[in-house]
Amino acid sequence: MYKTLITLIAAFSIKAFAAPTFVEVKDQAFVANYYPGQSSKMPVLVLEGSGSGIPKVLAEKISKMGHPVLALAYYKATGLPKHIEAIPLEYFEPAKTWLLQKNNAEELAVVGWSKGAEAALLLATIDDRIRKVVAIAPSHVVWPGIIPGQKRAPLSSWTMGDKHLNFVPYQANTDIRSLRDLYENSLKNQQAVENAKIEIEDSKADLLLFSGGLDSVWPANSMAQEICKRARLSSPKILCEHHHYPKAGHLLDSSIPLDGEKGANQEADEESRTLIADFLR
Repeated sequence: MYKTLITLIAAFSIKAFAAPTFVEVKDQAFVANYYPGQSSKMPVLVLEGSGSGIPKVLAEKISKMGHPVLALAYYKATGLPKHIEAIPLEYFEPAKTWLLQKNNAEELAVVGWSKGAEAALLLATIDDRIRKVVAIAPSHVVWPGIIPGQKRAPLSSWTMGDKHLNFVPYQANTDIRSLRDLYENSLKNQQAVENAKIEIEDSKADLLLFSGGLDSVWPANSMAQEICKRARLSSPKILCEHHHYPKAGHLLDSSIPLDGEKGANQEADEESRTLIADFLR
């Protein structure tokens, strides 16, 4: 069963496209490319979803806004795990510190989509230096790892202190017809959802969330709503803004033909760029 489920998930992996000028970061405890930007702008850590190791498309978007960008791989790169499973959150620490020191800054933003959005929100709950998070197609809970072709049950996507974070296990049945069906059915396990929720109440970061109504991967709209609901209840001083595009897809990106209507993806892509640029200022 798990082989079938994970193969289905892997089928939705995203191929990245060419990125603008960057320098490869060498001799560090992480794998990344660095896009120099304007020193007056907040540095940004960019995280990929389940498509490729080092983010390119998303990093290019943020880089064009003038921000210094560290496009960080956390899997599928030399010396890193092949898949998104049991990724230590401690791995991100030296990358964040390097980016801050590189720009003589004390605060940073994190931008991620899909699994990268899941990671970005988790990181914000354990690091007060993260003051802004942009999460495209976010999740309010931790999910299992993505291991194509394996029959065993996957472990958690993330660990901290050598302990696997609680996650919502995949729950399949005969009614599952799509990847989104799988995630929606799994979210019916209310106890697992409660145990695996990302403790956004512990974050001091302002949040900018995006979702598409034709997301074929998971129900980002309802998950984003849950994130903002809990964030607003925990602290009225923390901004949580959610923008939903009913006919757009998972990544709101017109250059990645995954799902959603082409015109809606284009519109969402253009509008979200403006919103992100304003938010990161």
